[in-house]
Amino acid sequence: MSEFLDAALAHPEERAFILQLFADELNGRCTHEFLQFYIHGLRWPEMLALIQTEWGKYPEDMRRLPILQHLRDAFSDRWEDAEFYKRFGG
Repeated sequence: MSEFLDAALAHPEERAFILQLFADELNGRCTHEFLQFYIHGLRWPEMLALIQTEWGKYPEDMRRLPILQHLRDAFSDRWEDAEFYKRFGG
């Protein structure tokens, strides 16, 4: 995961491609922990906007809401789950 994150940071010209991957995986099979890692490492405002758009589509979906909340929380400097990742001090 760190290698992909490093590549994303080293190649800003691929931002649109990476954002599309992220958008595709919001409704895909990717685990939310995997997405949280990249959200926290990149913290691109476009990612937050995609999460908010998804939230607006499903405001009453009690299965999806906690996942979207966890994804949103990964934008914080004080993201609690950072402790589980060596890259972020865990």
